[in-house]
Amino acid sequence: MKKFLCSGFRSVISTDIKAAAEIFANRQARRDFGRGGYCRVINANSYTEDYRHVTFNAFVGYRSGPFETTGHNIVLTVHAD
Repeated sequence: MKKFLCSGFRSVISTDIKAAAEIFANRQARRDFGRGGYCRVINANSYTEDYRHVTFNAFVGYRSGPFETTGHNIVLTVHAD
């Protein structure tokens, strides 16, 4: 387990950097959309050679109907401590 940082959020302890990014994206979704907010999709966009700094694109939103999510894209940069 490692500690990961992302600007604007408290640090998290997670197994890997993608799992940490999902936690940060879900936190942002809840900030933007309340308790129903969640991260739908997350992808690594760019990274350093040693994977200590990774930029992720994520789609966050809320359920607006059956099989439908309304929201927007966000960008997160996650750093391994």
